[in-house]
Amino acid sequence: MCQTRWVGISATVILAILLGGPIPARAQFPSLRPSPAPQAPVEDPRVAQVTTTLEKQGLKVLGAGIVRGPGFYQQGDTTVWWVDTAAAYAQPNDKGVSRQALVTWGVMYDILVNEPPVTILSGAQYWTKYALVLQTRMGDLTTLVKAVSGTRTEPEKEKAFEAFAATMRFRVYDVERRQFVDEKDFMNKNFTR
Repeated sequence: MCQTRWVGISATVILAILLGGPIPARAQFPSLRPSPAPQAPVEDPRVAQVTTTLEKQGLKVLGAGIVRGPGFYQQGDTTVWWVDTAAAYAQPNDKGVSRQALVTWGVMYDILVNEPPVTILSGAQYWTKYALVLQTRMGDLTTLVKAVSGTRTEPEKEKAFEAFAATMRFRVYDVERRQFVDEKDFMNKNFTR
């Protein structure tokens, strides 16, 4: 467990450093609503553990939970673990958004390491009236951790991170209008807080 935690944390830090390019250019955009409210409450002590650990990492957690059910994410049964956090940056930028997503996923990965590979890890970052929703599958994160721990050179690590980046999903949700907005419009705006 200790080695798995170290590898997860190491992968998180390395990914934060290597993901310098814009996330939207590499992301897929599924039709998802941000941080779903569970249809039926699911009690799991790991939700509190995720919340507590993220708060110890300095993030303000606005909500967390689990959604289990058929067809929520795509087709078939899928479990979605979600965490809403306040943005830990003044302005959205690749480094800040990526770092917060990686911290969120790293904490979830360490706590949920035995979840099935199809499990979705979803982290929404609430910034002003927008929520930046970033998601990955447990299996994709596990593949990254194994790939990074098995690499010996920087090019091999970069290749592992590029493969992982292609599996991430990114959407922008307008909280006031209660709808997703075009990511290009969001990225091209001149924001002020």
